[in-house]
Amino acid sequence: MFKTFTITEQHYFKQFMGIANTLVLAFVVLMWSGHVAAEGNCPPGYYPIGGQGLQGCAPIPSGGSNGGGGGGTYKWEPSLWEKRWGAIAEDKAAPSRPTGYAQATRTERGAKKVALENCQKKGGKNCEVIFTYNNKCVALADPTQGGQESVIRIDRTPAGAKALAAYECQSKNKQECKVVYSACSTYYEPGASIFYWW
Repeated sequence: MFKTFTITEQHYFKQFMGIANTLVLAFVVLMWSGHVAAEGNCPPGYYPIGGQGLQGCAPIPSGGSNGGGGGGTYKWEPSLWEKRWGAIAEDKAAPSRPTGYAQATRTERGAKKVALENCQKKGGKNCEVIFTYNNKCVALADPTQGGQESVIRIDRTPAGAKALAAYECQSKNKQECKVVYSACSTYYEPGASIFYWW
């Protein structure tokens, strides 16, 4: 009535079940970690945005599926999304090298204007725009001992921009560097809900 298994068959069955359990567990962990990485500290259906000091959440453009974040169904169409610009201005002639920043402005011209104004508010007399970017994240790294060249790099993530700027600054200046500024100017969907936190 019942089939008895040999010790060898039992051994192979245990090995098979061990491998199957490991694969199922690995699949569950990968699926969960991908969900967590995509949404960070944001509610379901939203992804992290923002820069230094001010951060927030924006709806995930899910290509037609409802992300559950209360924003409805999203389909990514570039024509519906607006570019956002950022800029960095600096007075290189001043000893303290005052620097002004702008992020998430509607136009490149607007970003340059805001960065120049912020540089002048910090005491800059001969401020010049040294860098503009759009729909990316930026980081500025300075050598800790001073007297050398700053490095600005962009990437699609804040962590990527910071890592690139710090690494290149250290390589170029042969000394330790510190990221002194980072921000993102990413696509913005008109009418989308955005949450901010400090």
